[in-house]
Amino acid sequence: MRSFKMGSLNINSLVEHIDELRVVMINQPLDILAINESKLDDNDSDNMLSLRGYTLVRRDRNKQGGGVCVYLRDSLSFKRLHDFEEQNLELIALEIQKPNSKPFLFTAWYRPPKLDSQYF
Repeated sequence: MRSFKMGSLNINSLVEHIDELRVVMINQPLDILAINESKLDDNDSDNMLSLRGYTLVRRDRNKQGGGVCVYLRDSLSFKRLHDFEEQNLELIALEIQKPNSKPFLFTAWYRPPKLDSQYF
């Protein structure tokens, strides 16, 4: 059985580092990759951020900071759980279904610096 690999990366602008990310994901492919500080907005198309064999799920803030996104291997079934996504946090919640397994919850989140740490 193939191992299941997940990772997380603070990329500090996905647009600026997409080519590097593509090389990394070819050489060391993951099943799920969460990215913080994607710094994306509506002007950044999914096509320019695509990785072959992956689906992109986004929660953008703006070019100045923040934002999260998740790349999921196309072979994974998933459902976005908007009811779990907190308004004040930049958060993506997903129910992931691996083949021949029970579903599990996966979250990727970023706490904006202006949000008081007492929030937690």
